[in-house]
Amino acid sequence: VSTQSTGFASDDMSWQPDANILGQIVQLCTFSVNATDSSTHKKVVEELEKFKQMQDYSLYLAWVFFMCTDQKPGVRQMAGLQLKGFVKKHGSEAMDKLPQLITVIRDCVRQALPQPHDPAISGTLSSLVTQMVTTIGVWPELLVALGTGLQNTNNAVIELSMSCLVKIAEDSPEKLDEGPEGRTALDTIMPMMLQALRHPTQANFRVHALDFTNHLLLMWPVSLENNLQTYLQNLFALGKDPSFEVRKKVFIGVSMLTEDRVNVLEQHLPDVLNFVMEGTKDEEIEVQREATEFWSILVDVKQASALLEQALPNLLPVLLKNMAYTDEDDLDEGEDETVPDKVQNIRPRNYSSKDSHQGDDDEDDDDDDDDEEVNDWTLRKSSATALDLISNRFHDNILPIILPCIQAMLEDQTDWRRPEAAILALGAISEGCRLGMEVHLPQVMPLLFQYMASGKPLVRSISCWTVGRYSTWAVQAQQPEQYLVPLMTQILQRIQDTNKKVQAAACSAFAQLEEEAQGELIPYLPHIIPALMHAFGRYQAKNMILLLDALSALADSVHAGLSQIDLVRQIFPPILAKWEQFEDLDTSMFALIECLTSLCQAVGGSIQEWAQVMFARCVRIIHTTLVNVKNPLVDKELIVSSIDLLSSVIEGLSERADLAAELITNSQLMTLVMEVIKLEHPESCQSAFAMIGDMSKTCLQQLGPCLPTLLPLMQSSLNPQLLIGAMDDRCGHHGNGAPPIVSVSNNACWAIGEMAKRAGAELKQYYPPVIISITQLIGYQRMHPGLLLNMTICLGRISLNCADTVAPHLDKVAMVWCFRTCRMRNDVEKEDSCVGLCNAIALNASAIVPSFVPFLIVVNSWHGRAPAALKATFTQLLDAFTANLGMSISQWLSNPNVLDNLAIPDRRLAGVDVIENNICWDAHWQKRRWCPIIMAKELAEQGYKV
Repeated sequence: VSTQSTGFASDDMSWQPDANILGQIVQLCTFSVNATDSSTHKKVVEELEKFKQMQDYSLYLAWVFFMCTDQKPGVRQMAGLQLKGFVKKHGSEAMDKLPQLITVIRDCVRQALPQPHDPAISGTLSSLVTQMVTTIGVWPELLVALGTGLQNTNNAVIELSMSCLVKIAEDSPEKLDEGPEGRTALDTIMPMMLQALRHPTQANFRVHALDFTNHLLLMWPVSLENNLQTYLQNLFALGKDPSFEVRKKVFIGVSMLTEDRVNVLEQHLPDVLNFVMEGTKDEEIEVQREATEFWSILVDVKQASALLEQALPNLLPVLLKNMAYTDEDDLDEGEDETVPDKVQNIRPRNYSSKDSHQGDDDEDDDDDDDDEEVNDWTLRKSSATALDLISNRFHDNILPIILPCIQAMLEDQTDWRRPEAAILALGAISEGCRLGMEVHLPQVMPLLFQYMASGKPLVRSISCWTVGRYSTWAVQAQQPEQYLVPLMTQILQRIQDTNKKVQAAACSAFAQLEEEAQGELIPYLPHIIPALMHAFGRYQAKNMILLLDALSALADSVHAGLSQIDLVRQIFPPILAKWEQFEDLDTSMFALIECLTSLCQAVGGSIQEWAQVMFARCVRIIHTTLVNVKNPLVDKELIVSSIDLLSSVIEGLSERADLAAELITNSQLMTLVMEVIKLEHPESCQSAFAMIGDMSKTCLQQLGPCLPTLLPLMQSSLNPQLLIGAMDDRCGHHGNGAPPIVSVSNNACWAIGEMAKRAGAELKQYYPPVIISITQLIGYQRMHPGLLLNMTICLGRISLNCADTVAPHLDKVAMVWCFRTCRMRNDVEKEDSCVGLCNAIALNASAIVPSFVPFLIVVNSWHGRAPAALKATFTQLLDAFTANLGMSISQWLSNPNVLDNLAIPDRRLAGVDVIENNICWDAHWQKRRWCPIIMAKELAEQGYKV
């Protein structure tokens, strides 16, 4: 291998390569470049891995990349990429232990930057420089070299320096701004890059300069602030640049300024709006798209609201025009339902658990709207989004402007793309102009129904999307035969369409209709189910997921309305037959399992005929997954989905407990569940505990042999130290949703409560550790609301039959127990909590005295609708307290000091503030502070002697 030097030399070291080793590395890099398949490249990488044991391997890579200029660019590039990987993985460590290696590589970079290179080498060199800056930081010689490169007379050298600076600004902008103010790298580089914005001949220099400044806008360095006027003048001077790539970057910059630094534009906003309006009408679609993004951002800029409203007569027609498909769009209009979907076009489906035991915390709700592929962000989509946001900002005020434009486009029969864009616009304004559109919808909806039968599939699909957006109106119109039924009928017809895009739009529209109509669809189920199941036999894989989601949404909407046996017999056999086509470890069946879970929850006992088939398949999937659980390619969510479906089957068999018990007894289920709980996979454990809770309602006997092992495992999930630590971390990182350990504990707590309610004293030996854990947790100020709810219910259910285990701890839990119980719905869980609380009070009455006012709030929270037995218990306790007080409760409550013992020191709350905080009392909405005297009057009205 020929080279241009005899070795590397620096003040710290001298080194030269072993010719044999160097030859092997060059040969491997050559093999990789000449490879025609990925397997050869993979083998090369594996062979190169063997050299990584050498301490000076990075120097060999540097030698090939920097010194072997007689080699093909691809060979050198391969070595450069391997060197970049070394820096990324080991750069920090090498800087500490072998700084001379880094010194040599830095020196090579410094010498290479002022030289022109093949484009492939330049690109790799700039990536290497960026990785070195990100991993080990900026070094002075680099900044000097880059600054010098910007002033070079060779365009290739200038572009290399600019490319390095752009990539550094993108990945590690803060590295360029280190040092004393006025003496950072940016202080030197920024004026040069701003000058490059006006480069007279090289459009690529202007693009690089725009990329550089755009990457820095969010950080907003002092050097940019100091050169602000130059930056703005040069930026806006490029609006008519002959290069569309330059114009595109200009509007990206203007949008970013508007979003993050609108104050610097405030004085010039009228001119900015006119400037961007011209960009929105640019001859290049990519420029139009970036300019259009500006309007979506401007909607939220308060300073520009009046200006934007003034611009709407000019802007809205342009947006509407830009919503039409163009000649450049890839329009698939064929009848393609029989064409199998390509695997790469089917987005992987993650399992979504329907856990009903997580209390009332909705923070982790993830609305994954995938009506269209968002990866391909087009001018059409950007324009529709802008119109949607504008309609939500100005509401019905835009209708006099937009409706005449829409009508004109609907009437245009010369080009189908114009009516299609008008229909898209009607959908885009459906939410923001909801009230104003109501008067037009009796005429608009029949027109949309006509377009749903268009000969153009794209017109049919967008019509489906738009009518789905107006489904709320059709339901609320209270004239089902005139509006709801025609809408439902038209969508069902399009679900039978022969074009996949239309099928997808129709399924999504029907899911929206289901969500809005809920039980109003029950009378029409004999028409709905045959249509959906007919499509089930025809759909390809991608739309099958949407169809299954529509079936799930239907089940969630009509609930038991779906339990008619003739409907169930149309649904389950084809779905179960489809299920058998999947291998046990195939994650493609997640949507089908989710659908079955929803269906089982809805139809209840009507699943008896198919319960054994579903039960056996779920157990088999759990077993197969556990056998292969160490394989990293096996998805443990298969366990979660199968357990959730088993829970639904068991719950559906609540009136056939004998059949459920037989299925459990004759299977390996409980053995497998014990293995699942021991897995280090919170989601599996969470679902397992939920299923155990469901089993305890009807099949407690089948749990019996496992309880000595199972209950300690469930209690261990209520570890106060781990739970409090997890919730502290969540608050510290401002995360949404419950940490996994909290969700596991939540279900464990709920399941223990369900078992305690039914097993009573039989499990008494297991309750004390649970009660101690709850006692330590229940007063934690940042407690997850769902877990707090289930802890109070669990305490109540243990206390139903074993109040003597709870009563000794009542003084520590009474206040929180009362405050959480009073906010519950008047249902069986609240009743259990109240009965258990009363039982504990009966054994330890003195413990409730400091929390007697919160207890009265619990009594009052039933608003006269407490079950008779519970009301009798309340009455007995109130009478006993009255006797003990020697005065009426009303007289006792009239004492101004009665609330003095209520305090939360950590939150600096006391007295009535404690009560209002804990019962979510809104004094502004209620138009008064909470008052104990008024509560006493309300108790008296419910028949209590107070």
